[in-house]
Amino acid sequence: MRGRHSALPSWRPHTDVERRLAAMSLVDSVGTGVFVSTATVCLIRHVALDGRDVGWAFTCAGIALLAVTLPSGLLADRISLRVGYMVGSLLQAAANVALVGVHTIVQAGVVLILASIGAGLVAPPRSVIVARAVPPDMLVRVRAYNRAVFSVGMAMGAGVAAALIIWQGSATAYAIGFVANAATFAVNSLIVRRIPQLAPASGSAGKVRRRRVWQDGPFLASAAINAALFVVAVLVEPVIAVFVSGLHRVPAVVVPGLLVVNLVLSVVGQVPLSRNCTGADGVHRAQRLAGLAAFAGCALFAAAAVGGPLALIIALMALGMALLTCAELWISAASWETSFRLAPREAQGEYFSTFNLGPGPGLALAFGPGLLTALVLGCGGFGWLGVGICFLLVGALGSTVTARAIRSRQPDDAAQPAIVT
Repeated sequence: MRGRHSALPSWRPHTDVERRLAAMSLVDSVGTGVFVSTATVCLIRHVALDGRDVGWAFTCAGIALLAVTLPSGLLADRISLRVGYMVGSLLQAAANVALVGVHTIVQAGVVLILASIGAGLVAPPRSVIVARAVPPDMLVRVRAYNRAVFSVGMAMGAGVAAALIIWQGSATAYAIGFVANAATFAVNSLIVRRIPQLAPASGSAGKVRRRRVWQDGPFLASAAINAALFVVAVLVEPVIAVFVSGLHRVPAVVVPGLLVVNLVLSVVGQVPLSRNCTGADGVHRAQRLAGLAAFAGCALFAAAAVGGPLALIIALMALGMALLTCAELWISAASWETSFRLAPREAQGEYFSTFNLGPGPGLALAFGPGLLTALVLGCGGFGWLGVGICFLLVGALGSTVTARAIRSRQPDDAAQPAIVT
């Protein structure tokens, strides 16, 4: 884990597999930072699409992600992990190149759906690759280091490259950003080829008694609570970008600036805020704090929506983003602890994909952008307050449900610690 007084983990990768995993995190995060900071701004301000339509386009993409990821998780327990990862990465690369030629909301929706299908093919193999390729006693530290590397790369992509692209503002600049992001998927497809072939953890599928994930009530309830709280991540991206882009008094460069606030706090605060998130009591505490922080952050964005001096609006949004980031970090820590304790070892792909993109964050990604965009653009400050109150209630009540599920799980049902991205 990261050192107590250091922003980065004290541990460093010392095997070829661990170095390749870190390299994949860095490459992926730089491209992702460019995309999340520029795609929404490009579609609204350069292509001149309506913000609400863009929000629903992201919702359609989220539904596609939801539909693809569960089958991909089942396959991750049975076939070569590299095949699914490489196919999904190349599909995402093609979608980013196609984004250069988008001129209508239908075209934008199709391209975002293709990108989401690729992401759905990549997510379960990526999680299981790390869980199987790294020794069990190193998994948590590998996860901490890769998360820090990812946050640093996101800051580079969102804070430096994206700011330059938005500042320049031409079609050529946006095209360069999208093509550069496409290149990152191709590079990671080459890196994953160097990771040793990994057999399914369950061995012979016919000889292993497996828990059916859809019959696991405590797990599904915990995943649903995680989904409701994960909406905070949807606020951070892309809803806040849509909201800020719609405030024509606010410069577009504020969008990557707010993401930098999120990313810097993610690097500095992930370990301090998640250090005590262990066991049922730790998860209970983390989810309650997440609900409180998310409510406070939404209240600040509600105040910014009312109007006022430009400097005050930007300050309120920056502080609101800081609080939403704290909520996001607590939610992440709680989700890691919950998922690895509730997932049987022989069905990690199936359980992780269900937790992350089944009744979990997948529903938030599918329906969150469109619904939240309609609320914050249509209802202004009242919409932000309504969202914040929902977070407060879920954190207060849902945390008890998750803690009870963890306490009910027998020790031999828990998987070894695994990476859940």
